[in-house]
Amino acid sequence: MEDVSKKLGRIALAGTCLFAGLGLAASGAMAASSIDSWNIYYGHLHNHTTVSDGSGSPDQAYSTAKAAGLDFFSTADHAESTTSTEYNLVKTTADNYNEDGVFTAFWGFEWSSGTHGHVTVVYADDICRSSESATDTFSEFLAWLSTRETVAIFNHPGRESQAFEHYDGAVSDKFIGMELWNKQDFFDVYYYNDGFHTNDGGMGHYDEALLRGWKIGASGSEDNHGTDWGTDSTYAMAILADNQTRTDLYNAMKAHRIYSTADKNLGLYFAMDGEVMGSEIEGGSNSVIIKANDGGNEIVDTIELLKNGVVINTWYPNSSTPVITDTVTSADGDYFYCRIMQADGDEAISSPIFIAGDTPIDNDGDSYYSDVDCNDNDDLIYPGATESCTDGIDNDCDQTVDCNDSDCSSDPSCQVDCSVYTNKGTCDGDSSCYWDKSSKTCLGH
Repeated sequence: MEDVSKKLGRIALAGTCLFAGLGLAASGAMAASSIDSWNIYYGHLHNHTTVSDGSGSPDQAYSTAKAAGLDFFSTADHAESTTSTEYNLVKTTADNYNEDGVFTAFWGFEWSSGTHGHVTVVYADDICRSSESATDTFSEFLAWLSTRETVAIFNHPGRESQAFEHYDGAVSDKFIGMELWNKQDFFDVYYYNDGFHTNDGGMGHYDEALLRGWKIGASGSEDNHGTDWGTDSTYAMAILADNQTRTDLYNAMKAHRIYSTADKNLGLYFAMDGEVMGSEIEGGSNSVIIKANDGGNEIVDTIELLKNGVVINTWYPNSSTPVITDTVTSADGDYFYCRIMQADGDEAISSPIFIAGDTPIDNDGDSYYSDVDCNDNDDLIYPGATESCTDGIDNDCDQTVDCNDSDCSSDPSCQVDCSVYTNKGTCDGDSSCYWDKSSKTCLGH
């Protein structure tokens, strides 16, 4: 590994020279957009520098992103290539560029496992690495996160073979989002896909995680490895917040008040029962409102409302400022989000609104979710399956077992002649006795 002192000197020198050469002023970001009662701030959090495998220094990254007009920004160099000294340098650099009302600078790192996936970690005081035995599995990494003040985002889902252990197992409330775009790859790669799991109707990674109880929102980042942070992509992660301070934006991320958009001018507001995206509400009959606006007055031609990953309503507003209202019915564990499509092909996806209670999941892949499947860990047991009649199991989930189930009325194992049957009850061999299915014995009339 390169000597740390030489590496730090090289990083600082590269930043000073290139920043001066570009003639970039530390200018403020554009005035915040707004929708409903919220300000909208645009930026992204997963970017690289020469601390790991990027092409420019941390100083250059923050200054370039600020001059480009991003409202917020963070680097997230690969932890496995980052020393604690370098991580502290990044934190200091972020502090130097952070300016309330102008530019919000976060810091972070990328936990980068070639097997278990990559995760952006923002705002943590220290760092962990997949190359260290204490945090080289996804479950160990989650345990590390649980003791830190931080937020985390699933990066470019689907790349690694055991990424995020396919969203099964323990759920961490530190995760606030998933990248639905990365670099130049947009929703067509990271949202419109078939995910990891089969037999789920073609759900993509976003919905696979949501269906398994992960309360995450819609994110995305440049994952920039060059020197054009903030200008390499027209896409953005958007945050709804009251004010542009590090505390306000961080708390908004923790509340999942984020959405992912191909258009940095596109505003999106989604609420149910008056609670904005990212909220948890009670189920029942719920009011819905969806609003959009666009700084360039571009037309929104399609709006879709999804429940548990499935489109339940579609509107065609043909307006640059549509307002949609609806009423839906919900149950424990449901979630809803919306998709916005503009006439020029740009899209935006909201974070969900979560209905309180456990989210139904399909652990065994039999297409029956845990809210109706009486054994969601066995794909041979589900509503409508054939009762086996002899295994003591309620195979078809109708609360009757074996010979007590009507499926077994003609099964030979359930036909007993008490007039000849012996050693099974007090009426054995008596023609007046009958076979009782529930007690599996011959009884008298």
